[in-house]
Amino acid sequence: MSKPNLQVLDYLASKGVQFVLNDGGGNYWAGREDIEEYLDDPDAVFAKKLGVTKFEYRDWREAGGCVRCPATLRNGKQCSRLVAGPCLSAHEWLERRKQPDYCRKHSEGTASVRGLSVRAS
Repeated sequence: MSKPNLQVLDYLASKGVQFVLNDGGGNYWAGREDIEEYLDDPDAVFAKKLGVTKFEYRDWREAGGCVRCPATLRNGKQCSRLVAGPCLSAHEWLERRKQPDYCRKHSEGTASVRGLSVRAS
């Protein structure tokens, strides 16, 4: 953003104008410095507002706040199914990923062996 536009932001802030940023999921109060940073890197600002890293914020946003099944498929890729439950805040999402749940197909304790489903007792 050019200097004259930054001066406009300074003027508005001096008159008591409050800024609000929206990432599609929530509104966040922002100071004049946040607006300048937002223009350079919006994800960094939202991550800071949520108290997570920029990469965690992007992963959380991409998943829509829902946890994906951590099972590894035979082709080496991660399962793309969502775990049952509500969509979560960024902090809840990070905590739930530390102790992952599995989708119905890959529920914990179940393994697939050549097409057979085997449940550990």
